[in-house]
Amino acid sequence: MAQVSSQQQKKRRQQLRDAQRRRRARLKEENKSFLQIILDEELVQLLRNHSARCGQPMHIAAAELLYARLRQLEREVAGPGQADSGEPDVRTFQTVEERLMYDGQLDLFDRA
Repeated sequence: MAQVSSQQQKKRRQQLRDAQRRRRARLKEENKSFLQIILDEELVQLLRNHSARCGQPMHIAAAELLYARLRQLEREVAGPGQADSGEPDVRTFQTVEERLMYDGQLDLFDRA
């Protein structure tokens, strides 16, 4: 088998790095556009603000908001006669800092 010259190896490594960079950039844009497709501009901006306040990436902050709203709806459907699941209420805060961090973003889901 013929050995590839060092120049060709170097060129190939550079091509692979460029391809990986382009792929990462494309995937990043696709992820951004996914949220922008489902949410209007106002909600995207509110989600960005909430994400910055809680120090988490947008997709994690959005998932937590959705999960909290889902739990809230499940409790409402269960009604007062059902046993509580033992999970704390969405808007109960353990410390003053947590209360100050809450920016009302869960109220976005009450706009249905």
